[in-house]
Amino acid sequence: MTVEHVREICDIADKYCGGYVRFTTRNNIEFLVDSLEKVEELKKDLMSRKHVSGSYKFPIGGTGAGVTNIVHTQGYIHCHTPATDASSMVKAVADALFDYFTGMELPAKVRVSMACCLNMHGAA
Repeated sequence: MTVEHVREICDIADKYCGGYVRFTTRNNIEFLVDSLEKVEELKKDLMSRKHVSGSYKFPIGGTGAGVTNIVHTQGYIHCHTPATDASSMVKAVADALFDYFTGMELPAKVRVSMACCLNMHGAA
């Protein structure tokens, strides 16, 4: 996460949420609004923000009967006993499950955790 990305999150929170924003334990961003009107304006704004490649900077999802944000260990950079690099594996799985993140079509909420070794540091 870059400083610019964090500043953009804070700017969004200032504009729609009186400066209030929080990160969930699964690292989802929650913008705290106090009216349905602000929710609709916020959603429209978030959906308009895209990376140069065209992907969403702030995809809306991770709630209800869908897939939450995937948590994972840091991989070979921080682990002394990795079997693989978790980040690349998580990126591939997240791309495959993206429609389940943005939709609520599953029978229940699904949480995915991935690790590159048996220690599971931070991916509970």
